[in-house]
Amino acid sequence: MRINNQHAGEAAPQARISENLALLEKLQGLWMARTVHVAVRLGLPDLLADRAKSLSELALATNCNESTLRRLLRSLKHLGLITETSPSFYSGTSLSERLQRDQSHSLYWLSMLYGEEWQLPV
Repeated sequence: MRINNQHAGEAAPQARISENLALLEKLQGLWMARTVHVAVRLGLPDLLADRAKSLSELALATNCNESTLRRLLRSLKHLGLITETSPSFYSGTSLSERLQRDQSHSLYWLSMLYGEEWQLPV
């Protein structure tokens, strides 16, 4: 039986979209943890602690390819860990401060643990 163009017991389109978004958020957990882990391993939160730095400065300091690092920085920006202050210039956020190695209440070591490869095999 149809009710308002949908089968009885079927979720409304808006509810399905919300459920899909909730599920997608959960599926992204691994790549988010791995992204934070790689950023911390490279020392990006510490490098961006005092001032904005250019992509080329960060690539040199981390010994990374600029194109590859740009993709990582784009992901970190999506996660709210950095901001792009002007084209190809990046600075840390209050979230990235919590990943700096020497900050009190830092989650540095936890982020190093969560992204380790031993957690990847299922």
